[in-house]
Formats: sequence, C-alpha cells, structure tokens
Amino acid sequence: MRKITFLLSVLIALAMGVNAQDVGVTGFTSPATASFNLPANGQLDLAIIIKNFGTVDLVAGNTINLEISLNGTTAGTSAIPLSGTETILVDESIGISFEPIDLSAVPAGTYQFCVATAGTDLGADPNTANDESCFTLVVGAASVGEESISQFSAFPNPANNMINVVSPVSFEMVRLFDMAGREVYSFKGTNTNHQINVSNLPVGLYFLSIEAENNKSTKKVSIAR
Repeated sequence: MRKITFLLSVLIALAMGVNAQDVGVTGFTSPATASFNLPANGQLDLAIIIKNFGTVDLVAGNTINLEISLNGTTAGTSAIPLSGTETILVDESIGISFEPIDLSAVPAGTYQFCVATAGTDLGADPNTANDESCFTLVVGAASVGEESISQFSAFPNPANNMINVVSPVSFEMVRLFDMAGREVYSFKGTNTNHQINVSNLPVGLYFLSIEAENNKSTKKVSIAR
C-alpha cells in the first residue's frame, strides 16, 4: 500500500467541498483494535480499507475524498487520487495507508476517531450510512482512577444496522431505551466492547446506558436509514 499524507489541523473544523458514487471506509488494518492508546511520540500509523459500493468501477484518475473527525469535529481531510495500478471494481476493496499522523497536539482524553469518505470526483455519495468507520483513541497516560465508563464511545452515530460500544474500563450491563423510556435492548456480561444490532428498531433517538458496579453513564444515540 502506498503512503498518503493526511492534511491535518487538530480539532479545527475544515470546510470541504463534497464532490454520484457510493464508496465507504469499511475498517482499519492499522490500528487493528477497537481501542488504541496513542504512543508517547504522538504518531498514529493509520491504514484503512475503502470499498466500492457503487455501480461503476473506480480507476486511475478518479479521486476519493476522505475526512478525519475527532468526537464529531472535523480534524483533517485528504483527496486520494487513484494511480495507474489502483482500481476499485464494484463490490471490491483496497487498502490505503498514510504517512504517520502527528496527534501530539491533541489534549489528553478519550476520543472517537473516525475516517469517512466524503464523495468522489464523480459526485456526491448517494448513501452516507456506509461511509464511516471509527475506533476509540486514548491520548495520554490516564491513571486507573481517571478512566471511567463515562468515557465510553458509541458509534457510528447515527447508526444504520449496528452500534459499537467501546469503554476504557469494563462494564457489566448495556441497555437501550427509546424516548418513552421503554427498554428495547439489554445485555448482561463483563466486557469493554459490545455490538448492538439495531437493524430491526425504528429510526429515531434512543438513550444508550452502560453500567459497572455503582457507576452508570448514558449517551443519546440515533438510528437513521
């Protein structure tokens, strides 16, 4: 995989023209875990998988626009031109790796780090539900006492089929409530990550709660299709 440079401006929103081909980031080969602790040098080795969900092949000369976000705030953009050796056939994927990304200026904390496609030179993406993949990025050496379930991440948000729940500490219960307070999902079991299948739930807003011993944290999530 060739190395691409991300134009990064930490936690500063960047205006980006969204250029009709359906492509998306389906996962990461680096980091390879759902939760990643940034090393002391502040450098992130990032490699992603891009899939062509559309109806035409992407070939040399086509460009894919990408966007990095931290906790929902745009932090970097990159336009990836396909070279003569790179072709993404319909329903196929390729790997793209990047030069190390300097995140040394990011304050200590736990972030939802996401990479999403933002259209191509062929036009705007007609289906944004499959654009984005995320992982939990932990910056700084937080002590055990500083880590809590309140730092958990739920993504993608809005969700289409699945919600990923990732926490820096173990939790024992996951619950999902609709806006009327009705429990529509529950899971009991000690873990630091969990997936919720929401494909059969109506679109709308929900409250996602995780619990550990006497601690509880709740976030608002939405389902959209």
